[in-house]
Amino acid sequence: MPTSLTLNLKNHLRLEDLLAYATGQVETIELSSDPGFEAWITKNHSFLQARVDAGWPVYGASTGFGSSSASRLALSETADLQKNLFRYHGCGVGPSFHEAELAAILLVRTNCLTQGCSGISFELMQRLTLFLQHRIFPLIPVRGSVGASGDLTPLSYIAAALSGERDVLWQGQVLKAQTVWDRLGLPPYAFKSREALSIMNGTSVMAAIAGLSWLRLERLYEQTALATAAMVELWQGPCAPFFPELHAVKPHQGQSEAAAKIFSFLFEPRERLQKRNPLTQLSSVEGAVQDPYSIRCGPQILGAFKDALNVSRVWIETEINSVNDNPVFLHEDDLVLNGGHFLGQHITLACDMLKASCANVVNLLDRQMALLMESRGRLPENLVSREVPSNLHHGFKAMQITMSAIASEMAKMAMPMSVFSRPTEASNQDVVSMGTTAARDLLQMSDLAMDAMSIHLMAIQQSFRLLEEQGQMPCLTPRLAHEFVGIGKHFPMLRKDRAMDREIVALRSHVFEGLA
Repeated sequence: MPTSLTLNLKNHLRLEDLLAYATGQVETIELSSDPGFEAWITKNHSFLQARVDAGWPVYGASTGFGSSSASRLALSETADLQKNLFRYHGCGVGPSFHEAELAAILLVRTNCLTQGCSGISFELMQRLTLFLQHRIFPLIPVRGSVGASGDLTPLSYIAAALSGERDVLWQGQVLKAQTVWDRLGLPPYAFKSREALSIMNGTSVMAAIAGLSWLRLERLYEQTALATAAMVELWQGPCAPFFPELHAVKPHQGQSEAAAKIFSFLFEPRERLQKRNPLTQLSSVEGAVQDPYSIRCGPQILGAFKDALNVSRVWIETEINSVNDNPVFLHEDDLVLNGGHFLGQHITLACDMLKASCANVVNLLDRQMALLMESRGRLPENLVSREVPSNLHHGFKAMQITMSAIASEMAKMAMPMSVFSRPTEASNQDVVSMGTTAARDLLQMSDLAMDAMSIHLMAIQQSFRLLEEQGQMPCLTPRLAHEFVGIGKHFPMLRKDRAMDREIVALRSHVFEGLA
């Protein structure tokens, strides 16, 4: 993880950079000291200002907004126009985003503006960076954006805080923005030209939330591969479904990668394939030559998930490093271009794709856990220890119910948000992306998936311990054994019934350590 970040024209912010700043690992963040960077921002701002001074109808500087864009304003009204913009958008509802999410949003919006095509002044860049350096985060309600014309209402809370209005989170306290400026010994910022619109008219809320969610899902992918390999060993099943030679003839990149990851955890897979005795590890305990789909088809399900991760990462990183304002000011080409870069369709579709993939993966975990819970001879039903009476103790019975509840809730949330576009704002915004809602859904689904993963890993760990007690512990690779030693430190073997909710939380913190 990086400990310092420098923002400049050609900066490419990675998702790992976003996470590092969001979780407080970045110690220094600054604007580039390259004179060319400041010169570019200043020229771009001067280009916009010259157009406005010359009487050109520049959207958001000398015109009204949205369906009111046909109205014209005098130069003397520009400052009031910018204040009114963030004030009338102060209608967000719901709880605020959490601190890490607020940090990511502020960083992404600042990074987009460093591209130097929004007509802002270098002074505004410095004020935004000051917020980043001091970790002063405007409080942003989670609801209020339809993901077109950017995240207008959510991002208005950044513009308002820069002007000394509304609330911010600083050093663990919720403070009035004006109080923070007083403590810093600086006046609130006075917006020039269309600068408030530049802050608000972008996709930075949805992109930031999608980015943090993506990193959670990458870890989910890795842990599901681990769990699937453990299921093969617990089930004493064939290794053939994971052989690279098999996946070479159906060469989806993600599928091949997923199979290889699972294969790397398996104990002597090639040697096991050569054994022809159906009572050995060539086949499952019951003598079948094939395992249930939730084990055998792991590479196909995880492979599609991996491909979705690969594609969506490109889309999300492109968005967080893009100019997603309107209009776009290209001073070197003497062009002011009105377009629709504020519409977050790529983020919406990325989130919808990941939502469906995530729901499928948790369904896989639910089905794998069901195999462990149903008595098949080697494991006791409900994973109840053989040291206690099974009519008195119930082991993982309720844990499976919780897993089923999570999987069902996630299936409901996987409904694509992109198809729920609806006209708004006097039908000026007659199609919208709904990207921010899709990103919020994905964040919530990733949160549920982390709980599901923790429960499943606990069930696998319990199964290994039960087999060990029975003298039937399968051979494991050092790598797989090491992973479950770590898991075991957070989950003592279940013998007598006990509450396990805190252990779920503890294991989740271990498995998903470092994520926001």
